[in-house]
Amino acid sequence: MAAALLLVLVFAALCLCVGGAGSTDTVSAGRPLAGGDARLVSNNRKFALGFFQSQQASEEFGGSKWYLGIWFSAVPDLTTVWVANGANPILDGASPELAISADGDLAVFNRANATITWSTKSANGSGSTANDTSAVLLNSGNLVLLDASNHSGQPRILWQSFDHPTDTLLPSAKLGRDKLTGLNRRLVSNKTPAGPPSPGAYCYEVDSATPQLVLKLCDSSATYWATGSWNGKYFAAIPELSGNVPTFQLAFVDNGREEYLQYNVTDEAVVTRNIIDAAGQNKHQVWLDASRGWLTLYATPKGQCDVYGVCGPNTVCAYSLRPLCSCMKGFSVWSPEDWAQGDRSGGCVRC
Repeated sequence: MAAALLLVLVFAALCLCVGGAGSTDTVSAGRPLAGGDARLVSNNRKFALGFFQSQQASEEFGGSKWYLGIWFSAVPDLTTVWVANGANPILDGASPELAISADGDLAVFNRANATITWSTKSANGSGSTANDTSAVLLNSGNLVLLDASNHSGQPRILWQSFDHPTDTLLPSAKLGRDKLTGLNRRLVSNKTPAGPPSPGAYCYEVDSATPQLVLKLCDSSATYWATGSWNGKYFAAIPELSGNVPTFQLAFVDNGREEYLQYNVTDEAVVTRNIIDAAGQNKHQVWLDASRGWLTLYATPKGQCDVYGVCGPNTVCAYSLRPLCSCMKGFSVWSPEDWAQGDRSGGCVRC
């Protein structure tokens, strides 16, 4: 039922896009998105997609690099909700372009040397061509690649960004796994709070053994926090969700096909996000126009020192310290560069 509803909404969006010559939410054959100031904007003006350079890009990060991402239009400071190529940035001067490839994939082309630096890799074997597919930025912030070549009257979803989240979960997106295909939708923190959006150490995902969500190190089985059991309304370890936030509707689904967390908002004007930050905390936040800032509804674990390995080896984590982490006596910071940018997971080494 939910999949059918998504297809109906997607089809409606596609019809609007095809019908309006000035629409700005679609990439299709012959209508690429170039780098620079070019943008896709969702019909509700809530989200934008384009190429951006990290605001902190400098020589210490290896120079400026381009990223393809989606961000909130209403938030003044660039706040991404999805990044396509965080692990594979495009070098400055590469003239990036988002376009439909000959086989119908959505891809980022380097116009300087005619190479592909990122692709959805979803149209291969589907029989699609560039004239069959288009990419649309939906009002939900979901970027979908559609194939309109079938005869059912509705486009087929080949790929969607909601199936490949980075550090942010948006309303209506799923955090969890497809038991039949093995697809695992999980959040991955950024490496640093201030630097380029490269993948970090922490993950937020559905536990493979029990029906709950866990915070863990991505490259190991080390779990440092869990939501606890679901009682039909909220998780045991997040009592803040027990009904004190009427704007949000939370659901945890576990059936023969899928197991996932999903939340929705009753007021579409609300700008909200669920993130895992670079320090390994999961936070649910709402944007407040009046104060021009994010209000954190809850953060888990409540203390940053409870995050596994947040300070790295040979360190002390104490709430009385600013910053929280310091080296043990006789040790010095292993990477001053990472430390200065908020990534202290490398810890300290003996002097």
